[in-house]
Amino acid sequence: MIAAGQGERLRRSGWLLPKPLVPIAGRPLLEYVLRGLCHAGATRVAAVLNTRGSAVELYCRRHWPALEFAFVYRDTPNSMESLFALEPVLQEKEFLLATADTLIAPHRVKEFCITALGDPVPEVALAVTTFVEDEKPLWVAFESDGRVVALGATAQGSGWVTAGLYFLRRSVFHFAEAARTAELGALREFLGLLLQSRVPIRAIPVGKCIDVDRPEDLPIAAQFVDREYPAYA
Repeated sequence: MIAAGQGERLRRSGWLLPKPLVPIAGRPLLEYVLRGLCHAGATRVAAVLNTRGSAVELYCRRHWPALEFAFVYRDTPNSMESLFALEPVLQEKEFLLATADTLIAPHRVKEFCITALGDPVPEVALAVTTFVEDEKPLWVAFESDGRVVALGATAQGSGWVTAGLYFLRRSVFHFAEAARTAELGALREFLGLLLQSRVPIRAIPVGKCIDVDRPEDLPIAAQFVDREYPAYA
């Protein structure tokens, strides 16, 4: 899980808590992310936190004793390096990567995992949505069988964007050196490198999801929680 961001836009609006702990409908944003992962069967969570993120670890260990956690503290310069920072603590040959600021309905997270694990071909699966609220969405174009054929500006007419949830195999780390040599600076750029390198990537729709970045996202997220997390709201 990537939770190393500074949440600067929320901090500028007076929210001094780490973004994963900002309350949504009375509960920390991170709780809903973890609920989704647990619903999909997760028993172990590896997370990269920034060096001011100790409160996030404390929350996880205090309120989620049934989960096994591994934390990496690093002020990473970008989301790509946040992914790479997780490699030493990942135990499995394949893993689910979630961002700590995106809400996806738990049953959708489970469906995504089942679909990704049931496909023997792709090295990468991207959760995608047609609900575009991100300021800088990553557009995705894919064939009827889910095979991704374009990312970014060339896919803008597709109507689909990434949703902050990814299925990855450890083999993607073989491209880390090439990504750094190319001076890539974001997870989306790394995904573009994988696609250019002919790594099989599949898109899997997950319905509406909410990316919490700005103060105006908070009431939208609360409404989403009321609808999609009725047992926890």
